[in-house]
Amino acid sequence: MLYFKPIFFAVLKVLIITFICSLFTKSKIIKEEQLESFSTVLIYLFLPCLILSNILTNFYPDSFKNWYILPLGGIGIFLIPFFLSNLIFLKKNDKNYLIALSTIQNAGYLILPIGWFLFPENPHTFTMYVLLFVLSASPILWSIGYFLMTQRNFSKFTFINSFKNPPFIANIFSLFLVFTGIREKLPEFFFQIVGFLAKPAIPLALFILGARLSLLNLKGRGKFYDALKVVLIKMVLTPLVVLIILKTTKIINDHLMKTIFILEASSPPAVGLIIQATAKRTYTDKIGFIILICYISSVFLMPLWLSLLF
Repeated sequence: MLYFKPIFFAVLKVLIITFICSLFTKSKIIKEEQLESFSTVLIYLFLPCLILSNILTNFYPDSFKNWYILPLGGIGIFLIPFFLSNLIFLKKNDKNYLIALSTIQNAGYLILPIGWFLFPENPHTFTMYVLLFVLSASPILWSIGYFLMTQRNFSKFTFINSFKNPPFIANIFSLFLVFTGIREKLPEFFFQIVGFLAKPAIPLALFILGARLSLLNLKGRGKFYDALKVVLIKMVLTPLVVLIILKTTKIINDHLMKTIFILEASSPPAVGLIIQATAKRTYTDKIGFIILICYISSVFLMPLWLSLLF
């Protein structure tokens, strides 16, 4: 438990910043329509630039031969709670949104700033690892997550569309530039421009996280039992399984990679699920309280699991 205190304060700092940001929308200084504009700029410009800048600057496959474990781990950390939640919620259609909340975590917006507080001496390597993890987590959010939150048929169109989101495209494009050797031929000013546009990404992501949380409908207070089940699956059982795997096998020896897997396994629900529910007006009266409980729980559970790892 030696590491609990620094990890606790890293998570707490991020959530305090998130709360401060939420006041801007709560007080109507930033309106919901303006928030949509901020989200669009983040998703279409700043986040892709962060991905391009970080991967092109820090990712060298020859010195990081096991990089593929991160996107594969993203699939694994989805499958563990997906299996558990289907057992607990017994595949009831009216509980699909609970399965989504239990399985699809905040893989980037929350994890990235936590890493910047945890590893201030070298946040760029941490960021690169998270971005490679998100390579699989992002399509899962916008395909399976979308299906579970909106109750729409899971079609080929929905699946293909999930790969069209700008961060995923930026990830694939940056890896293409690395593996083809084109990166070495790019002019210095390209890296300077992309690096400059990458800087607002993490602060803006935190702002949007806080703003989204402040817009949640918290009237569904009768859903406390469901909230406990979501916390149990996503933030207790899932990190427990991941911890056992990391402790009993030698699949991963990288200290930083282990850190990311535990943080991802214990992370609360994704912001994208909030967007999906709000856009389609589905379950907005039910998910607000559940998500709030998850984020409050994360202050204690994320540090707990990470401290148990080391």
